Amino acid sequence: MNFRPLSLPLLCGLCLGACAQMEPRAAPVNGAWNGHPAASEAHGADGAEVLAYFQRIKGLSVDGLTVEHAVAAQALAKRRSDVNRLKLALLLIQPRTPFKDEGRAAALASEVANNKAADAPEMKNLALLLAAIANEQRQQEERLQQLAQKQKDEEKRADALQQKLDALKSIEKDLIQREQTKTLKVK
Repeated sequence: MNFRPLSLPLLCGLCLGACAQMEPRAAPVNGAWNGHPAASEAHGADGAEVLAYFQRIKGLSVDGLTVEHAVAAQALAKRRSDVNRLKLALLLIQPRTPFKDEGRAAALASEVANNKAADAPEMKNLALLLAAIANEQRQQEERLQQLAQKQKDEEKRADALQQKLDALKSIEKDLIQREQTKTLKVK
């Protein structure tokens, strides 16, 4: 069954809305606190980069997504940044792709969410959202597989019942023919 979860379009809308509502915060610059939100803005730019990436990939074909997946995996192998982790996580939750892996996507997003070194609430919130989406997709996929298995089991049961019914019809037909043969011999 092919379906596109509503959570992917919601992801973009929620995150863009959240980024628009963000207030600049004071951040340490060169070890000293001042009123400049430069560090926070840099992390906000990371979040905006990930959201822009989502906008770019959401309309790609499966072949285009496959190429993007290879590029994103290489980028993460070269530089294990939060941005690269989230980009790859976004690709891994795309429906109907051969590389779809919700478990790995959730793990990558959780790495970003649990990154103690980074003070980027925007990135952490985005990572938490991606992890939640990946986990929900995985649960839906498991439910879908369970339903498919139940359907196969019911089809087997229906086939077995049909075979029994056909056997009973055959027996009934044989009994009717025997009765007709007996009545013809008696006359």
